[in-house]
Amino acid sequence: MSTHTHGRRLIWGIILAVILLVPLQSVKADKAHFPDVPEENFYYNPIQALADEQIVNGYDDGEFKIKAKITRAEAAVMIARLMELETDQVPEAPFIDVSQERWYADAVNALYQEGIVEGMGNNVFGTDQTITRAALSAMLVRGYDLQLKEEVSLPFTDVEKGAWYIDDLKVLYSHDLISGMTATTFAPETPMKRGDFALLSYNTERAHGDLFLEIADAEAISAYHLTANFTDGASLTFNLDEPLTEGENTRSIMYKGKTYSATVNFARDIPSDIASDHDLVAGALHYLGVPYIFGEETPHGFDCSGLTQYVFNEVRDIYLPRSTDQQWQVGETVGLENIQPGDVVFFSDTYRDGISHNGIYAGDGQFVHASRSQGVTVSHLDSSYWQEKFTGVKRFDGLQLSKENPIVSEAAQFIGNVPYESGGKTPEGFGASEFIQYVYEEAKGIELPRHGDEQWEVGEEISREDLEPGDIVFLKAEYLNPAIYAGDDQVIHVTVSQGVTVTNLETSTFWGPKYYGAKRVDK
Repeated sequence: MSTHTHGRRLIWGIILAVILLVPLQSVKADKAHFPDVPEENFYYNPIQALADEQIVNGYDDGEFKIKAKITRAEAAVMIARLMELETDQVPEAPFIDVSQERWYADAVNALYQEGIVEGMGNNVFGTDQTITRAALSAMLVRGYDLQLKEEVSLPFTDVEKGAWYIDDLKVLYSHDLISGMTATTFAPETPMKRGDFALLSYNTERAHGDLFLEIADAEAISAYHLTANFTDGASLTFNLDEPLTEGENTRSIMYKGKTYSATVNFARDIPSDIASDHDLVAGALHYLGVPYIFGEETPHGFDCSGLTQYVFNEVRDIYLPRSTDQQWQVGETVGLENIQPGDVVFFSDTYRDGISHNGIYAGDGQFVHASRSQGVTVSHLDSSYWQEKFTGVKRFDGLQLSKENPIVSEAAQFIGNVPYESGGKTPEGFGASEFIQYVYEEAKGIELPRHGDEQWEVGEEISREDLEPGDIVFLKAEYLNPAIYAGDDQVIHVTVSQGVTVTNLETSTFWGPKYYGAKRVDK
């Protein structure tokens, strides 16, 4: 992305700025005052910005001296500073006129090692010679590794065909970084002056470097996401751990290893005719704009069933199965004529055969769902597409965990919060049977054996039809896996992949068939 200054094409796209033969103390931009560069001066802003970054300095008398020329040694130091090159302990460059004790030697060495400078021939760098526009063209292209953007024809009559620098000029011209001293002359052998040097180094760095990188603008796309457009042309979406609130928000974001402050205005576009005060509907609307990500179930990305599961868990403490077809198998079937806000509408044959999509009914014929094309959004049931795919309605009011039971209540506090740990006996990490042992001890003061096969030998065996919350359900895989029955075919247990979790035995194709038996332990 090229940067234009005062509406005209850049005369010269240099990455450099100027210092004296003996570098002076840099002046911060908010304190710098160069008498020869007043605020209304054409060069004021770039010179001040470069001074703020300690790239340019003034002379002993405090002036910047806009029209002064630049030596190749000065240019070398500024290139190295601007590109933040490592200059310590760099192998020596082979130039006979670069004394390693001089202030510019480390910079010349670094530039040579990076292939940015080659010298003037015969192992001479030309430290005290002024830098020409052609020489700086080559340094610019090499320093930023610029490539020809598009084939161009140079308008300069003073640039000979086959000149050593012509390819560099074409690259810069294709990036809109240079034009001529006049419409038809480039003046390749003309020395660069300090003012133009500062102006054009600032503009080129803004276009192709990171030193002056800024946020051009930012926009909230959900309470948990903002998009920032940077001055280097990058447009990125950032996940936010702290959700945005209505109105103006400022958040810190990281880009290219630096922290930037982004300020955005946030407002949810909620239809006025839906039941936005209903707890489940409000819970779903909170995530409007969150992008669709298949297989995800967090505020940073949802698929349809992931959103439904997350909202019911967050708002009602109801743990639904993960997939749409599994969610369809639980709850109460409701006729469309009796639908209420908070019910879940299901659709078939969307991206695959069978039950494949759902959303939370919000009233007035609308529902909140995670759309593949729009992310979390509000849609109308009476649209031709959703009418064709509509399958039915489910109500999940009766699926709360039976937390009035002390064993279920004790177990439920660890759901989603504690990982699996082989042999783990504490809330830092649980093994499968150790979790049951811990819960019974804490909730009822009952000491159970440690292992699942030993726990099976304790208590009264009961049928599946007689299960009550707090009973121990045993699931047979390679060994007996105990779980706490929580009501409505749901169990709280520990799995290797999810830690403490809830599983619906009616819908789980993995755990459901592994039902082995159940025990009731009262003492």
